[in-house]
Amino acid sequence: MSGVSNMARTRVLIVGGGIAGLYLRWYLSSRGYDVTLAEHTALGDGQTIASQGILHRGVKYALSSRAAAASDALASAQIAWDHHFRGESSLDLSRLRPHTDTMYLWTRPGLFSAVAGSVTGTAASLAMKSGVKRLSRDEFPPHFEASPRGTHVWQVQERCLNISDLLAALRDSVPAPIVRVHGTIQELATRIGARAVMLTAGTGNEGLIRSLGVDPTPICQRRPLHMLMMRHAPFGMFGHCLQELSDKPRLTITSSSNEPGCTWYIGGNIAETGVTHSETEQIDAARTELEACMPWIHAPEGRWSTLRIDRAEARTPDGHRPDGPMAIALENASIPVPVWALWPTKLALVPALATAAHERLLGARIAPDDAQGQAVARECADSEPFPIAREPWAD
Repeated sequence: MSGVSNMARTRVLIVGGGIAGLYLRWYLSSRGYDVTLAEHTALGDGQTIASQGILHRGVKYALSSRAAAASDALASAQIAWDHHFRGESSLDLSRLRPHTDTMYLWTRPGLFSAVAGSVTGTAASLAMKSGVKRLSRDEFPPHFEASPRGTHVWQVQERCLNISDLLAALRDSVPAPIVRVHGTIQELATRIGARAVMLTAGTGNEGLIRSLGVDPTPICQRRPLHMLMMRHAPFGMFGHCLQELSDKPRLTITSSSNEPGCTWYIGGNIAETGVTHSETEQIDAARTELEACMPWIHAPEGRWSTLRIDRAEARTPDGHRPDGPMAIALENASIPVPVWALWPTKLALVPALATAAHERLLGARIAPDDAQGQAVARECADSEPFPIAREPWAD
């Protein structure tokens, strides 16, 4: 939808059409707010569509004492996602088919037993809420059957989503308008009568904050990644190769499907440490890591490529990843309504971010449009569905 001429006054303007913005649009609309979402390219373009699509339950993060709070936040956020996937909320995702409902954690051969003991302890403490199970040798999935002794494998009830499908489901979940950004945020907010503005544009938040006369430097940070793709993979793979006492897996591998010939999408620690590599150097490093982490797999050469993408987050004093979602008020912004900049930190934490945003609105005494809390849909001039970004491996 591209125009705003037919819209009545709205209460909340959301700027940024990734997962965070789309989920917040549904969340506030379902609670009676009159919402408009503004996006300048395609839904999910940038960080969202480049995500590996994992709804982390917090198991791998619990391996690091530093990340205990993040683990708890992720485990709690799963309650909301589970409701959606069971069709127990107005955001009914029960027909959405994830790539997989099961991720695997494994330790590479030769990694000393203290790590396995740490994972076992974590699994035991989280098993009730996270569905963690250590697999016996005869329970290994087919692609681990040839692994040497000393390989430990855990199964985690953890979804890996088709991000395009999720974006489409969120887009179609409520009739609240989605408009293209034309002009400045100040002009759009004034035109539609916004009483509050929520910035959910990921790395784009930096420019938006600056356009409102506020220095983004002390507010947000980026952590760059150098992701990898291997086309023509031998099978679908969804898992994390763990490293000692760290919340960063050595490799995280997801796939474009469960079928042979799919594309492996590879992140984890290699994506962080490889930001200084050229594409050729990063591909060579990935081949070395695959050989170290899965030496029993003789993968075909495939067709390799890389993708650089920045993760956008709220700034922390030491530059580490925040423990949870962040919603930061912009003081002295050049706009006469409250403005918040929002980052979910992780895809799985989007429901928690929406809750935090709602709390900020209530704290500012910005209530739904009527006493009954009934959402009011507004129509735009154009009725065509807003386009969704293409996955990196679709090219």
